[in-house]
Amino acid sequence: MSLTFGMRSANDCLQDFKAKIDQFDKDDLNTSLAMDCAISGWTVADWVFVFDGQRLGYKNLKQLQDELRSECQSLSYLQDIANSRKHAKISLYVPEVKSTEIRGGAFSNGFSRGFDISRLMFKTDSGEFSFWITLQRALAHYEAFFERKGIS
Repeated sequence: MSLTFGMRSANDCLQDFKAKIDQFDKDDLNTSLAMDCAISGWTVADWVFVFDGQRLGYKNLKQLQDELRSECQSLSYLQDIANSRKHAKISLYVPEVKSTEIRGGAFSNGFSRGFDISRLMFKTDSGEFSFWITLQRALAHYEAFFERKGIS
């Protein structure tokens, strides 16, 4: 029995992630949408494991997650943000994301979105990163991964 309102495959989960990114693109300072994107993005790994993990030779979910994080740093960041949203704090591992913030721009979005440089950012020990770019990198990695592994 599925409790997912019609989502029935890893590809469905990936399409949901894409749809959430499209929503976020229209409202890119919406922190609730940002967290939904992080959760949706990190959840794709779970769905790949459930529906394709055995065929792909993964012994457990952690093995797949470790591979994905090693191939794409952005997925590591999404994991941290998703787990922080779900559990309020991370206690089972040391997160790479140290803080998140809304970086205000110089111009009002009401004036022209093209001039508004406000954005969601996060910090790690390696520096400061754009949440939007992180989403784009994670999506691109998943799309290449699905193609490489024959996930449809």
